[in-house]
Amino acid sequence: MEKFISDMLKQRRLEANLSQEQLAERAHVDVRTVRRIENNEVRHSPYLKHICQVLNISFTEANPDEILSEHRSINKPNVNTGRDLAHLLIHCNHLEYNPDPAGQLSEREVWIIEEFMQTIMEMMEVFDFVEQDDRQFLIDKFDEEIKSLNKVGFYIYGSCNDTLVNPFKYTELVFAKI
Repeated sequence: MEKFISDMLKQRRLEANLSQEQLAERAHVDVRTVRRIENNEVRHSPYLKHICQVLNISFTEANPDEILSEHRSINKPNVNTGRDLAHLLIHCNHLEYNPDPAGQLSEREVWIIEEFMQTIMEMMEVFDFVEQDDRQFLIDKFDEEIKSLNKVGFYIYGSCNDTLVNPFKYTELVFAKI
């Protein structure tokens, strides 16, 4: 495994205030596996996907060593505006989001994220069918929704594989609570 991946995994685990044992438990892997990956003792691990999901790191399934997007630090989310969100969602073939990957949110907090996603997805259903002025209206509404989410302490990180070599656009949104 590439050194930068093992370092990234360890850094993200520490940022999430998780011990190796806690990460192993949440990823449903043996703690020895986590240690070996963090110490760069293995080239490939079939458990890397599970560990990355818990730590909110995206990677291509074809090549687990190729990390698509390291989510920015919690103080600098990369989805700040409606335009950022629209960019991630336009022509998305597959959207994945996990409101509570670490299992630390209350039911109310998970509900807030679910409501946000439902509202956004309803707006995205009409996005391709409206005129440019109406698209700007929807982007402005995305801004309002993001600001409402920020007011209750949630921030959004997003990544997608919108590359020329892969026509299937996969988008992942991660919600962080401060």
